Amino acid sequence: MCTGRHLYAQADIADDVVLVTGATSGIGEACAWRFAEAGCKLVLTGRRAARLDSLKASIEAKYEGVSVTCVTMDVTDLERVAALPGALLPLEVDILVNNAGLALGVAPAEANSMAHMQQMMATNVTALIAMSAAFLPGMKARGKGHLINIGSIAGHEAYAGAAALTLALTLALTLALTLALTLALTLSLVRAWTWHYHNRVVVW
Repeated sequence: MCTGRHLYAQADIADDVVLVTGATSGIGEACAWRFAEAGCKLVLTGRRAARLDSLKASIEAKYEGVSVTCVTMDVTDLERVAALPGALLPLEVDILVNNAGLALGVAPAEANSMAHMQQMMATNVTALIAMSAAFLPGMKARGKGHLINIGSIAGHEAYAGAAALTLALTLALTLALTLALTLALTLSLVRAWTWHYHNRVVVW
């Protein structure tokens, strides 16, 4: 962790509402803890209700005043995703962390499971598009917001036995960069916005 001068000015995000998908383990859970430390209000989604409830209890016990809303759902349920902004009211999401993703199978290209392929595309690509489409209109209307897409080195480098995964994550990376460029152009009409791309994370 850098303790010297910061390259970018730090933003005060206390009380911002942060939605993290795939928050029940790994990077998603780590994001939840970090945003809680920053004093944010959390909306955590995942498929495992017990893990979400346990994480909520642990975070609220450690950080007094931090509220956690849990939503048990699969991000591939597109109707549920589209309805989520309305279901969360009066909470309005300021920071969306598209973290949910998965990797299935290590078969050679000619032996790929089509079921695995479809599931990875649905989770790593289509769900990212759907979540972004659900929450970006509100952010744009309010004139503030951050979109963070978590990816993988597999979006940059192919490796044996991962044809489906590398394809899905390459598409996700391209989508993230396209969103960053589109939003920067759109929002520059009302105020100065910048986008920064680094190590497979896009923030606007």
